[in-house]
Amino acid sequence: MTSSQLSSPLERLGWSEFFADQVQPSEADLIPRRIASVHRARIEAIDVTGPVGLAFPSNTNTGDYAVGDWVLADSLTDMLVRRLDRKSVLQRRPEGGRGQQLVAANVDTLLIVTSCNADFNLARLERYLIMATQAGINPVIVLTKADTADDADMFQAQAEALQRDLPVIALNGRSADAVSLLRPWCGIGQTVALVGSSGVGKSKLVNTMTGPESDTKQKTGTIREYDAQGRHTTTARSLHAVSGGGWVVDTPGIRTLT
Repeated sequence: MTSSQLSSPLERLGWSEFFADQVQPSEADLIPRRIASVHRARIEAIDVTGPVGLAFPSNTNTGDYAVGDWVLADSLTDMLVRRLDRKSVLQRRPEGGRGQQLVAANVDTLLIVTSCNADFNLARLERYLIMATQAGINPVIVLTKADTADDADMFQAQAEALQRDLPVIALNGRSADAVSLLRPWCGIGQTVALVGSSGVGKSKLVNTMTGPESDTKQKTGTIREYDAQGRHTTTARSLHAVSGGGWVVDTPGIRTLT
């Protein structure tokens, strides 16, 4: 019997005993839903039936919710009733602002994406590793554009030296091989989040991970290889199904780290 046969529809969305234990007997008629995207005036979610919109009270601050959150909703009105406690939460400091901004919640693995060119920066990677530790998320460093670099092994060795037993994967983000290389962290019900500078190929990698049939393709931008400066092509955080059963959160290029 395969793992997909053993997993319930909710578990395939990332549901686990951690969340089930929070549901009170009086809430048995409410529907668990996972937030797929958060906008200023709307929240989109997924449940066992597919994508669904969430209604919420007029005094709700959508900024209090993160992609990946689990919530309970009324089955008749789609009204959001409450958010369940988070297993992990990824935050950043807004550029020019104070406090913390939610990036993603209930993430199992943080894919720290950089490229085998001028973007590679050990100090920045260390800050991302600190972010993962603070969030309670396991880190994996992903080196993109390895196929175009003459010295990809050198980049990989430097990254591996940052932390003991740190997984470092060098790949071509456009290649189908990327999916198999990342499969250990993208199994059924598992959630990964991608972070990294703009222009390192996160959107290309998301497109490869979600497969050719996905209707949530991320736009990809051009980049000048000399200085590795790319355009921002992801403007909002969003949750996508990964080929093979997992979930991926794509994020805009993070300029300001916690």
